[in-house]
Amino acid sequence: MFKNLILLRFNQLVRLIRHTGVSIVLVLLLATVGFILNTLQFLSTITPSLFFIGALILLFLIHMKRNDLHFLQSIAKTHFTYRLCLFVEYLLVLIPFALFFLLFKKWELMIPVMVAPVIVALLPSIILVKKSDTKFVLPFLPAACFELKTHMEKNIVGYGLIGLIGLGSIFHISLFILFSLLLGANIFSAFQKLEPKELIVATNSFLAEKIKQNVRLVLLISFPIFSIALLFQAPLFYVVIYFYLTIFLAITFGILYKYAFANPIYPFYQSSMAQSLFFILPYLPGLIIANIGYQIYLWYKASKNLKQYYA
Repeated sequence: MFKNLILLRFNQLVRLIRHTGVSIVLVLLLATVGFILNTLQFLSTITPSLFFIGALILLFLIHMKRNDLHFLQSIAKTHFTYRLCLFVEYLLVLIPFALFFLLFKKWELMIPVMVAPVIVALLPSIILVKKSDTKFVLPFLPAACFELKTHMEKNIVGYGLIGLIGLGSIFHISLFILFSLLLGANIFSAFQKLEPKELIVATNSFLAEKIKQNVRLVLLISFPIFSIALLFQAPLFYVVIYFYLTIFLAITFGILYKYAFANPIYPFYQSSMAQSLFFILPYLPGLIIANIGYQIYLWYKASKNLKQYYA
């Protein structure tokens, strides 16, 4: 059973990488090299008690967000097996840390690696039940930006974690780069669903107004984090400004791509390799011009397509 469970999680990880895009994942890894190296250096000096607290918090957050507990209960023959499945899965989460500790012979840190999954796996089930598809209502977000408003309300925890990563730019510039990439990717995904054509106003300024409204909203939300990064990473101000610009390019790209390929038959458009490629171009040195050029093409294509779509 445990072998099948591990294979299931591995296949889910592979599907997630494919859905996200291998190219985006590679850029994400490259953008966080500095942060990863700093993290490894920190782990080489961390105390067992501090790592134990951090591992508990990490596993608890994962546990609270799970929506597959009923599935695990259904395939586990006994309550003990169910808890053992949870322990195995949480141990897998900490395996990268365990390998690092083994490599550097940090034997005392192997105790938290084993104990933390046991504690979280034994938490009362009533705490772990994920409520149905409810969402937080954020009335301060304008209804005109309904794509971002709906996406943020349904994924408020994810956006909150992205914000915390952005605040981490106090310590290292790579965290602001990671913040920009994650926020841009989430913003882009918010525009994947096509609204009814009754909500599309057939005017020459429709695209420009939509871009302006969404850019204004994201500017208000993300400007504090941008200011903090600019303050604490002043010597690298040009990097902060550049990657802050990529967030706004993600907004324009998401909107233009959405309406360039708008089709009432398909409420969700299918992701493509070309889409992923042009999305990540701004994160690669010197290729931002290609992204901007493609967006100009999308602008004319979207303007033409909207006239046909609305008609």
